Amino acid sequence: MSTQPNEAQVEKKWQTTANRDRCLRSMRLLVIQNFNLLPHDEEAYFRSIYPYWLDRINDGEKQAIAQALGSWNGTETTDEFPPDEIFDAERLSWYMYAALVTALWSNVEHTLNSCCSICADAGYVKIKKKPTFVDFVDYFLNKISSSDRFDITQYAEFKLTNAARILNNAFKHKNGLYHDCSAVKRDNFHIDNSLNKDLLSTLGIVKNSDAFKIDYAILSHKMLILACGGFCDKLSDQIKNLSMIASLPAT
Repeated sequence: MSTQPNEAQVEKKWQTTANRDRCLRSMRLLVIQNFNLLPHDEEAYFRSIYPYWLDRINDGEKQAIAQALGSWNGTETTDEFPPDEIFDAERLSWYMYAALVTALWSNVEHTLNSCCSICADAGYVKIKKKPTFVDFVDYFLNKISSSDRFDITQYAEFKLTNAARILNNAFKHKNGLYHDCSAVKRDNFHIDNSLNKDLLSTLGIVKNSDAFKIDYAILSHKMLILACGGFCDKLSDQIKNLSMIASLPAT
């Protein structure tokens, strides 16, 4: 009687090995990415791109305004108003500060997607295509194996990370216009789509009407960045410790 494995068994073993290798490789890449793009402490923050990004915006705006004022003060004119270049410099800075928030949230989304892909490669159920933030919360809380489920809304950094999502959406979809929206409620979790009074104060946002333009220049950028980094760091650690991933053999 032949002891040779049949074609189906060989295929299954090959797929299992490929998934294992892909899963472990993805975990390594995720750690590297989060280290470079999602700092979670002071030391990592000052090694990241974000302080340089903020300094570049600030220095560029100061230089442009100084040049405009120098030109304005050095010419004979009856114009009592500063030149348009000053307004242009401030407007450009606003877009660059907003783009920082968008880049930050993009990195958070990438981490969430990567974690779900790693779970699928390890044998957990796949998440739906083009998931929303609600889908991510639901996936980890309700879709993976019951013994491994966890609630990312309970992370201490969740509220500020969710605030980054809201600020990103306000810029991308409404050109920075913010107004309160109803929370998303499910049986065992809910996600706010508005910034409450405490969050507004923490982020340095002044709410002067029901709908207002967010000044991305005065946000507490560092606080937002570290919160998103801490959130993703905790998520990555939790994924590594899931039973079906922690049991994978090293390559």
